[in-house]
Amino acid sequence: MAAMFVFLASANAQPENIKFEVGGQTFEMAYIGPGSFLMGATSEQGNSLWLNERPAHKVTLSPYYIAKFEVTQDLYEVVMGNNPSHFQGAGLPVENVSWIEAQKFVETLNELMHDTLGNRKFALPSEAQWEFAARGGADGEVTKYSGSDDANDVAWISSNSEGRTHTVGMLAPNELGICDMSGNVNEWCYDWWGIYNSEHRRNPNVTSEGVEHRRLVRGGGWDRGESYCRVSVRHNLQPERKSPSIGFRIVLIDDNDPIYWRNE
Repeated sequence: MAAMFVFLASANAQPENIKFEVGGQTFEMAYIGPGSFLMGATSEQGNSLWLNERPAHKVTLSPYYIAKFEVTQDLYEVVMGNNPSHFQGAGLPVENVSWIEAQKFVETLNELMHDTLGNRKFALPSEAQWEFAARGGADGEVTKYSGSDDANDVAWISSNSEGRTHTVGMLAPNELGICDMSGNVNEWCYDWWGIYNSEHRRNPNVTSEGVEHRRLVRGGGWDRGESYCRVSVRHNLQPERKSPSIGFRIVLIDDNDPIYWRNE
């Protein structure tokens, strides 16, 4: 299967985004520069915050790339040879996939593109990487949802989705050009579920087994209200769980990325 990548100039003069092609399907990774942010229950998130979003705490991350769009059914089928989605159609996000299946997709994609990637690899995002990107990176605007304080600008939710997923990238992106981080489908993160504390964390590690063997999902989906797609909302699910409202997106990291390979 042919695989390739090209560099794309970004609008803000940061290092280039990267566009990949595999099996005739292309996908673009947006560059996320290094920086620090307050993760969790920040003031713009409102008054009815969940306990698991607290306390807000400082996180510092090294640079990485994240997919501009959720993994589509077209890309998933090219890589895995099947389409498990409940709502099927070109350009729709793949859904009805477990964390285990999402992780298998990442591993298979890395095998297919091994000669192209060099010392890099694809992965599911850490929870911190996911939230940093959803908030627009170090220079992001302070908004309740990813790219706006109005969920209808950026998110397919129960009030506007007509009971189904929608083609990726149809609503407004955030300031990094990333779409659908609020709404459409919930997105698996790599991390085991864990409880926040107030300590400043640098490249927080995700490999330690957490509470009740559960993994993180973020972003909210087409079947939930706007309060569920805030950038700080967290859910934990068994890694075997599947749903028509759960999909994923990917990140591109170095092989020795400290988030994945070094305990803090």
